[in-house]
Amino acid sequence: MLKRTLLAPLLVERAGGSSNRVALTFDDGPDPSHTADLLEVFRRHNGRGTFFLVGERVSEYPDLVDRIVAAGHEIGNHSWSHAEFDDLDYAGLCKEIDSADVELAAAKWSAGFNGLFRPPKGAVTCLSLLYSLLNRRRHVLWSIDSRDYTPALHKFGY
Repeated sequence: MLKRTLLAPLLVERAGGSSNRVALTFDDGPDPSHTADLLEVFRRHNGRGTFFLVGERVSEYPDLVDRIVAAGHEIGNHSWSHAEFDDLDYAGLCKEIDSADVELAAAKWSAGFNGLFRPPKGAVTCLSLLYSLLNRRRHVLWSIDSRDYTPALHKFGY
């Protein structure tokens, strides 16, 4: 109840609109092992998604970001280095978010950058909420957690 009332202006867990739609989002990219495959699936099915990208990976794989944006997908901020937000002070958290914003808002990708922010591992902290409040940003979370980050799934290549 508290989450839905007090924190609602700072959190997005579900997109509004029609109930017969699903928003597909992907984190931690761009990744040379998976991004091209995802883009191909979207192309075949005429779909679109939102890719929450890590800033340092954006600078490492700019060609993949070009492909994401050229295909009409949105890109969002997933921090600079995918740091553990629980371990950061406020200045460190600001640097993680702001550095990725600068990279993603670069002129050649600005058309795809929607200003959305998803904290690494969905970690909503008091400091990240403070950042959102002071900067008028909303955390974009998920309604179904794939748990693809769990060690059990890593042995299967996920």
